[in-house]
Amino acid sequence: MQPNMQKHQLTEEERAQLLKTAADGVLATVNADGSPYGVPVQFVWMDGRIYIHGRAAGQKYENVQRDGRCTFTVYRNLGLLMTGETACRTTTKFESVIVTGKAGPVTDETLRQRVVRAISDKYGRAGVAFPPEAVARIGIIEVVPETVTGKYGGRF
Repeated sequence: MQPNMQKHQLTEEERAQLLKTAADGVLATVNADGSPYGVPVQFVWMDGRIYIHGRAAGQKYENVQRDGRCTFTVYRNLGLLMTGETACRTTTKFESVIVTGKAGPVTDETLRQRVVRAISDKYGRAGVAFPPEAVARIGIIEVVPETVTGKYGGRF
C-alpha cells in the first residue's frame, strides 16, 4: 500500500456504511484461463457478507462455481478538489472499499428468500411479492469476505 494511503483508511463503520449504501459494485472473478473478469452488479451487504443476484448462468456465475476467488469493489465519487492553479493540482474526493474473499452460489432457500427481499427493498421494490418459482430461477452469489479495506481521498 502506498505510504500516503496508509493515513487515509476508512474506519470499520465507514466501510460498512459504504457497503450498505452504495448503489452498485464490481465483482471480479477468475476466468477458466486465469484472466480476470470484472462485472458491475447490484448487491446487498447483509450479515457481514455480500449478496449478488442475477441469472443462474453466464460467465460470472460459472466463474464463481469453478473458482470462488474474487474481489468486490464499491466506490463513491465525491467530486473534484482543486488544490492549486494548475491541472496537476486537481484530485478526486472519494471513498472506496475493496473486499477479497470467496464467492459461491447460495442454495439455502430461506437465505435465498431473505436475499431477494433485501435486494428488492434496497432497489425500491419493497413489499413486492416474489413467488417461490421465480426465486428458484434467480442466481444468487454470496461473497464471504477474507479482507475488507477502505480508503478515502480528498479529505483535508
